[in-house]
Amino acid sequence: NSNKVLDVSGASISNGGNIQIWDDANVNQQKFKVEYQKEGYYKITAYHSSKVLDVAGASKLDGANVQQFESNNTDAQRWIIKETGDGYYYIISKCNGLYITVDNEKTSNGTNIQVNVSNETNAQKFKFKIVEQIRGTESIKNGIYTISTAVNSNKVLDVSGASISNGG
Repeated sequence: NSNKVLDVSGASISNGGNIQIWDDANVNQQKFKVEYQKEGYYKITAYHSSKVLDVAGASKLDGANVQQFESNNTDAQRWIIKETGDGYYYIISKCNGLYITVDNEKTSNGTNIQVNVSNETNAQKFKFKIVEQIRGTESIKNGIYTISTAVNSNKVLDVSGASISNGG
């Protein structure tokens, strides 16, 4: 349901605050700072509390709860964000290889967020919507691009005469 977003229950600022889905109300407990760390992993921080998404107890069990917890730089707080190929992403825990999942594909407010074995259902697919671009962070992926202008999409940035000199 595209109207549901990840939410910290009750806008908790405590360790162990539960992660759930809720109607998108554009409130701070529904905003998360996503930061690339290294080696393909991300840290996801609740904007309102500065606590990070965490697999409770670094559990390896299917169905383990996802909570917020103060940053401790453990694998329970590191995530792989993997494209699904259809505009969505999987969010996978480094500590157990399990996927963030909406419990039983429910869409009601308060439905729990947990980690489960990959099943490639919609319950494990998420979209990221930029609420605020933070200076110094990646806004596009590293890569080689042709950069066109909105004035005329057939026009691209070009290095005059294919120069390799400074000032080209």
